[in-house]
Amino acid sequence: MKKLFAAICIVMLALTACSTSSMNTKADKSKAKGGGGADAAKVGQPVSIKGNDKGSKLQVVAQKVVVTKPTDQFSSVDKGKKLIAVQFTLTNTGSAPYADAPSNGAVVVDKKGQQYESDIFFDSIAAGQMLPSQVKLAPGNKALGFLTFQVPVKAKIAQVQFSMDSGFGDTAQWNVA
Repeated sequence: MKKLFAAICIVMLALTACSTSSMNTKADKSKAKGGGGADAAKVGQPVSIKGNDKGSKLQVVAQKVVVTKPTDQFSSVDKGKKLIAVQFTLTNTGSAPYADAPSNGAVVVDKKGQQYESDIFFDSIAAGQMLPSQVKLAPGNKALGFLTFQVPVKAKIAQVQFSMDSGFGDTAQWNVA
């Protein structure tokens, strides 16, 4: 059993070491709102990222960041927290199908640098339609919806990040004004 565990650990380390993921913090040049060249991406601007598989590529837009609340009778925000919702548009610009759980690769970062992962326990929010837990897109297709994050009430969100391949592919980043 110990040998199997050691072998699994070695394989996991090798896969992690071989990862070529990067972070793209620049808006796509031709599609940035307001014209001009590629600058640090702001909410509303498209950012292109690649996955680990050949032909795997998305153009992602963090459309808006809002404070919201759950709208079903079973969900509630933890005491001392607020619910942040980020609306994403995912467009498959690659040649391979995209299939992933978008919430696995989404993070918001506050002004202090604290990161908060997506909270998958909210099905219905006042801000609008949620992204499904599993998104599958053929090349050229797109998906639009919100992901949610519970953060401390006093936290001020400074950045939004979205990564392909459940966090193991390239990462797009936007500054929140």
